[in-house]
Amino acid sequence: MHEQIKIHNNIFDKDFREYWRNIWVNSKNWELHGSETVEEMQKGIWRRNFFNQQIDDEFLKDFICWKISKVTGFTFILKRMYVNCYNKNVGSEWHVDDGDHTILYYPQEWSQEFSGETVFRVEDKEYRLPYNTNSLVIFPAKTPHIALPHINPCGYRLTLALKTEAPK
Repeated sequence: MHEQIKIHNNIFDKDFREYWRNIWVNSKNWELHGSETVEEMQKGIWRRNFFNQQIDDEFLKDFICWKISKVTGFTFILKRMYVNCYNKNVGSEWHVDDGDHTILYYPQEWSQEFSGETVFRVEDKEYRLPYNTNSLVIFPAKTPHIALPHINPCGYRLTLALKTEAPK
């Protein structure tokens, strides 16, 4: 993996993962979302291909940020946090994010046969990161990346996305 892309494993304990899973499974706040570029939208091309859900619970956000900082040593200011949900056989388009760094957390029980890797493009080279349960990746927000389609039998692929800024 490229040195700008930092991977960390075993982030949260099983009890917290189950608690958090119950929150998003029972939420009614999912919004249809897409990965089209500004140019595509201006041309009338829309691909609403996944769902996302903003995390508004301040206690939950504070705990997640504290735990990530504690485990990784990475300090940051949170701009926003949300859950991405891709349906079976669906992935994203190549894109970059806003902010300074992006953190993606992979919460689901997962088998590598499901595919659904995240691919990063750095200096014209691609780096594949398998979906690894209870792991996260931190990378510069302007790094092009894509979520590949998956075949998870449960029907969806989740990531928790944190958009961050450097501390001042």
